[in-house]
Amino acid sequence: MEKERVLPTHAITIILGILVLVGIYLTSLYSYLLFHGIAEIFGIIVACGIFIVAWNSRRFLDNNYLLLLGIAYLFVGIIDLIHTLSYKGMYIFHGSSANLPTQLWIAARYLESVSLLIAPLFFRRRLRVKLVFAAYALVTSLALGSIFYLDVFPVCFVDGVGLTPFKKISEYVICLILLASLVPLFKKREEFDRGVFMMIAASIVLTIGSELSFTYYVHAYGLSNLIGHYLKIISFYLLYKALIETGLRNPYNLLFRDLAKREEELRHSEKRFRQAFENANTGMTLVSPEGRYLMVNDVLCRMLGYSREELESMAVQDTVHPDDEHVCSSFASRALAGEIESSSFEARHLDRDAQVVWTHVASSLVRDERGEPVYFITQVSDVTDRRRAEMALKKAHDELEVRVEERTGELVQAQNDLRDALGQVERLKDRLEMENIYLQEEIKLNHNFEEIIGRSEVMKRVLGRVEQVASTDATVLIMGETGTGKELFARAIHSLSPRNDRPLVKVNCAALQQTLIESELFGHEKGAFTGAFAQRVGRFELANNGTIFLDEIGDLSLELQSKLLRVIQEGELERLGGSRTIKVDVRLIAATNRDLEKEVEAGSFREDLFYRLHVFPVVIPPLRERSKDISLLVRHFSQKYSTALGKTIDNIPQKVMEALEAYQWSGNVRELENVIERAVILARGSVLELDDFLDIFGEAGPRDVSLETLDEVQRSHIIRTLEETNWKVEGKRGAAVLLGINPSTLRSRMRKLGIKRGLGMG
Repeated sequence: MEKERVLPTHAITIILGILVLVGIYLTSLYSYLLFHGIAEIFGIIVACGIFIVAWNSRRFLDNNYLLLLGIAYLFVGIIDLIHTLSYKGMYIFHGSSANLPTQLWIAARYLESVSLLIAPLFFRRRLRVKLVFAAYALVTSLALGSIFYLDVFPVCFVDGVGLTPFKKISEYVICLILLASLVPLFKKREEFDRGVFMMIAASIVLTIGSELSFTYYVHAYGLSNLIGHYLKIISFYLLYKALIETGLRNPYNLLFRDLAKREEELRHSEKRFRQAFENANTGMTLVSPEGRYLMVNDVLCRMLGYSREELESMAVQDTVHPDDEHVCSSFASRALAGEIESSSFEARHLDRDAQVVWTHVASSLVRDERGEPVYFITQVSDVTDRRRAEMALKKAHDELEVRVEERTGELVQAQNDLRDALGQVERLKDRLEMENIYLQEEIKLNHNFEEIIGRSEVMKRVLGRVEQVASTDATVLIMGETGTGKELFARAIHSLSPRNDRPLVKVNCAALQQTLIESELFGHEKGAFTGAFAQRVGRFELANNGTIFLDEIGDLSLELQSKLLRVIQEGELERLGGSRTIKVDVRLIAATNRDLEKEVEAGSFREDLFYRLHVFPVVIPPLRERSKDISLLVRHFSQKYSTALGKTIDNIPQKVMEALEAYQWSGNVRELENVIERAVILARGSVLELDDFLDIFGEAGPRDVSLETLDEVQRSHIIRTLEETNWKVEGKRGAAVLLGINPSTLRSRMRKLGIKRGLGMG
């Protein structure tokens, strides 16, 4: 019968590779996002495979070149994974553009090329694996941090324009680094098998081709992008193949060639060792680095009362007294870390009947030729009788010392000295109680409310109410105009409450879209709505056992008001799209600048929710009702912003202070802070000047609030600010910034007051 022809392994590998590449190309025709994901995931898997093979075969490697590359490609794979997930169609990083994946690509390629350049330095040098891991983790963290958080990584792609000069130059720089890495590799080519050397060199060349193809990148679906990913896949695979050849096949060929000879030598060595081990007149044992008995002799078996089979199935901690486990584990840890090689110490063991056996232990760590720990060889001697005698002697000595101390104490004690000491203690006690009362009052005014500035009577009354309610779990409704500092009072209530070790979770109801606020408050399950790719924990769950602060609660829709009422009444909620009831223990603090009673009458706010929130109302007075505090606030803000700007403001003219105290602050403390900040910026010396403010105030004169309602004052001030900004609501120079309020809050206030462009002040 004719023998069947079998294709060579290399031919099969090439055919399979071609089929994989063709399959990936066909995938690109159907969905380029799917093609990109498959191509990148293939590269990520190969990168992880490079690390796994290099790590598991590190004992067989003649040099550390490939081990360093294995660690490097692990972190390159991590960045490539984030790069894959950052594509716009993946919906992982919301709001990101094509610039984010391009930045991550450049970061990964820099890490890969530099690693290939420095790897030849470790052909015959010792590689500190922990230090290398820490260095790559630090570099990777810094790269990701500069992209995601610090925003200092240069822009690489501009939508509608294409690649930036930085990105193109980076690709060429990476190519130059890769070319440079070929020079030391070629000089050390004798260190490698010829086939392995060719695969590594080919991998670097293909990587250069991949980088060059990406310099012609115009959009995600271009031919250069397709070619670049193909070359990257092949280059990763060639390096993986080189590691397989070096780390797995060649070492085992050498191993089996010398196996028979080494086995014979091992048998003779083991025979001699066992004879000495068994004939010792003390307990002997071999212990694994993990702490298990590998071999014991008869002396140790008799000492502990176990059979040989029983002991060799146990761990050292099974026979050592629990109070002395740390002695044995400390020696083992130090020996395995290379600090010591041997030690002797005393430790208690427990025999089969749980009786204490005192032993003297002498142990040494045996390592193989590579310096890796193999086992501990330990000698165990029974010193129970000696220890019992020592303990009896110590006990008698301690009892004698106690008796001597008792008698000495009785002789030196004097009744008169004791009476004087008691009197002095009583006087000190009274003094400390008085000081404690005084300090507590100081702490209440100065420490607990250090962020709230004000000494007026009306502020003291408000702070007193805050102090009264803080220690309870009562719901608090903070009411006041915009800019009065409602959030500061909420933070003060939380910091004085028993829940201050838990977070204060803040939610601005006016700043969130109505379609998203339910998800923000109560969370959602995966798939609850379009774009809900993962489960999300709501703010109420985050605030469990803590405090939640709902700012601008008057802006909640009626539907959300009913759900909020259930959480307040029942202490339970359900995530959006979920059916499981979640119990929460949350202390609620709400704030609003609206008249909720009028909102209830108008039908835009639930009456039952209003009474639930109105358990303990705290009304924050507007700045115009506490003009005595203005001087304190002016000095505080002057110091704050002059320090921040590197200026020194130490003179506030009386004319300026009188004008500020006479002005009717519709924007309250926030408006005052903005005015002072602007004045500090414009100040040329050490004197605080408000020329523009005084001019306006001098022309119009102090406003008579008795002639205008609060809404009319607010409406006039908002219109003037909008006219100054050419009716620009948000942005750097928008009206919201000048007024010190959120843009959505400003729009809501404009709707309420009927402010529209073209109506002016009429």
